[in-house]
Amino acid sequence: KKGIFEDEASLDESNFDPDDEYDDDGNSAKYRIDVGRGGKNAILYLNDIEKDPEYRSWPTSMQQMFYSSQFGGAPTVRRNLFTLLIVIDPASNTHHPAVDVAAQLLNSQFPLRLGVLIVDNYDVSNGTPSAPFTWNRGERPFHSRDSFLLMHHITKKYGGMAAISCLLRVLNDTSDLEEKLSVGDYIGMHVALLAAMNVIGSGREDLVQKEMEDLLKAGESEGLGGKANDSKKEPKYENAVQFALDKMIHPGMSFLNGIPLPESNDMRSFGMGVNDILQYEQRHIMELAMKGVITDTAPRSVYATILSGDHLFKQFHPLLRESNKEYLLLGSKSDESSLIFTSSDAVLNCDIDAIFVVEGVFDLDNADGVEAALSFLDVIISPPETWHDSKAVSAAFRIHHFATPTKPTSLVLSNLFCHASSFDVADIKAVTAALHKQADNEDVQGVIEVI
Repeated sequence: KKGIFEDEASLDESNFDPDDEYDDDGNSAKYRIDVGRGGKNAILYLNDIEKDPEYRSWPTSMQQMFYSSQFGGAPTVRRNLFTLLIVIDPASNTHHPAVDVAAQLLNSQFPLRLGVLIVDNYDVSNGTPSAPFTWNRGERPFHSRDSFLLMHHITKKYGGMAAISCLLRVLNDTSDLEEKLSVGDYIGMHVALLAAMNVIGSGREDLVQKEMEDLLKAGESEGLGGKANDSKKEPKYENAVQFALDKMIHPGMSFLNGIPLPESNDMRSFGMGVNDILQYEQRHIMELAMKGVITDTAPRSVYATILSGDHLFKQFHPLLRESNKEYLLLGSKSDESSLIFTSSDAVLNCDIDAIFVVEGVFDLDNADGVEAALSFLDVIISPPETWHDSKAVSAAFRIHHFATPTKPTSLVLSNLFCHASSFDVADIKAVTAALHKQADNEDVQGVIEVI
C-alpha cells in the first residue's frame, strides 16, 4: 500500500498557511516539529484510516463528524486527521506512556494514524546504527533492529491492526523485565499473539517462527516475494536512525500532528499535558474543517497541510519546550578583557571598525574538554592569512568554561581566560598544556605554582 509519504511531493501541497500567533479562542498557537518530511522508509506507519478495510464502516462525511463531536462523541471519520508518531526503543524495557495514549484513542474510534520510529537509544546517542548482530542460535538479546524488522514484516503480511496489537501488547509485557529477552523468545511472543488473534492458522506457529527467524538472521527488510531487500523502496533500520539524528529526536519522545507530547515520568503531569494538546488539536482540526481547508476529499494529505506555517520547525531543540527552559549563563567577567586577538597589532582595537568574535565553550573540568580548548588555541595561533586582509576588520576569540568550575585547575584556567587579552596567546596555550599534564592538583596554590 502507498502511505501518505510514498510520494514526497505530496508534502508540498498545502492550501493552508497557519501563521496566526493565536487560534480563534485566543490561545497561544503551539509549535510543531516537521516529523513527516524525510520519514520515508524510516517511519513505520501501522495503519491508514482512509485505506485500511478495517475502517470501511466509518462515516466519510466531515459533517457527520461534527454531529458526533457536538454530542461528546469521538470525531470519528474516515480521514487521517490525527497522526501520532512515537519514538521507541523496545529493547530498553522502558514503558512509554504515549503507547497507552495510542491504545485508548484507537479503542475509542478516534481517527488516529499511528507511526512508530523504532531506534536503539545507544545508536542515536552514538550517531550511527549498530551493525546486524550474529544470530547465535537465537540466544542473543533482542535489539531494536529486530523489532523494526518484525513490525515491518507483520504490517506487510498480516495487516496494520495485527501489527498494532502486537506492538502494544509486547511493549506492555516487556516494560517491567529486568533483563532483555532473547531474540528467539521475542519472536515467540509475536507468534503466540498472532495465533491468539487467529491471524495465523492453527498449527502454523512453527512455520511462522522459522519465517521470522530467517528474516532477522538476514538482518534487513524483505522485498516483494519474501526476498531480501536490495532496493531503496523498503524501510531500513539505518534510515530510522538517520531520521532521528536529522530531526534531533530520541526514544521517549512522541508527536501528535507534529506537536511534541510531554516527556514526564509523572503520569498525572503527562496526562494533563496530553489532554491539553488533544483538546487544542481537535479545536484546530474543527476550525480547518469549518473554513473548508479540510473536506471529505481534500487535501490529499491532512498531515502535510498541518505541518506547515511559521510555527513549524525542521528539527527539535530542547529550547523549544514551553516550560522548564535552561539557558547557558556566561560568566560576568567575559568582557573585552577576555578577547584573544590573532596578532599583537590587533590589540589596539580602538582602531578596528568591526571585530568578529568566535567563542568556544568547553568543559574545563574534563580532560577531553581541555584538549578541545588546546585545539581551539592552535587555530587562534595559526589563523588563515585572509584574516589579516584589512586593518578595519579583525577576528577575536574567547574561551568559556561551560559551568561553574569544580576543580582547582578549571578554576584557575577559567579566570585566566577571563583576562586573556593581557597575555600572549602562545603563553596561554603553554600554561593550558602544562596544567593539562598536571590536572591532579588538589588546591589552587598548587596550580599557581605550576604556572
